Amino acid sequence: MESGPSNIIEPCHEFKAFTKTTDETKMKFTDETIRFAAACMNSRTNGTIHFGIGDTTGFKHGQVLGVDVEDKEDFANKLEKAIEVHFEHKYVKDAKKCIRHPRFVGVLSRNMTSSTKYVIEVDIVPDSLICKENYYHTNTHDMTTKKAKKKINETENSQPSKQFFVREGGSTVNLLTQTPEDKKEKRYQDVLNGISEVSELRKHAEEEHLSRVKSSTQGHLLANMITGGSLSMDKSHFEHYVVVTNKSHPSQLESLAFLVDLNPVAVLDFDPESDRGGPTESSESVNSCPMYIFQKV
Repeated sequence: MESGPSNIIEPCHEFKAFTKTTDETKMKFTDETIRFAAACMNSRTNGTIHFGIGDTTGFKHGQVLGVDVEDKEDFANKLEKAIEVHFEHKYVKDAKKCIRHPRFVGVLSRNMTSSTKYVIEVDIVPDSLICKENYYHTNTHDMTTKKAKKKINETENSQPSKQFFVREGGSTVNLLTQTPEDKKEKRYQDVLNGISEVSELRKHAEEEHLSRVKSSTQGHLLANMITGGSLSMDKSHFEHYVVVTNKSHPSQLESLAFLVDLNPVAVLDFDPESDRGGPTESSESVNSCPMYIFQKV
């Protein structure tokens, strides 16, 4: 669900229904991503924004809707251009390093077969070595279309308005709004004055996370589960093994031959296309996880 950060390394999440992908709505994709990314960077928290997941605008919250995507590269190109336009020139490189390329996660239909829809995810990782003690303003200029450029050129006062986004709870908030009753000016100054402390907290959090990862890798955990903590497979630890699998890239299969030696009592196959091509064949290169389950409106 949409959330604030639990410890700045665990990502906060924001959902957008984004059910249509016209040129106009693609601008919404870039605008919403820039807002969310700037907020995460200023708050020094990891985050993921999801397009194709119901928010509170007419859909059930968290409902998997999916997005029809014809050209994945177009989304990536528009986002890169938006970063160059909306961030201050001196911080464009920071933003491009912190804002990851869009990831397109396939949506399964209700009968567990592939559909033509995707959930689009963009991860934000404001690494301390990149962000240091910087703070990131954005502006409202929209230069992603010729129509927008012409509109700006025809506007008497074409100076972009400055924005400063942060994460507050489960929301993205602009602390430079023009409404005086919001009394956000003090919070804005507090964020600027406390940026060195927040940056230091981020650095320590990264060091602690890296230490935990080094001491307990996924491969190590898997080996412990299979061997019962010993250096070899010993059936005195476990009488039965069950293998759970999803769609895998063909190159991964070369490293999974040892599973045969487990002599599993069952294999739970969640590959939606294995009934057609078999579990060792794949019509396209896809990640083994995650997959979204399509929910009809």
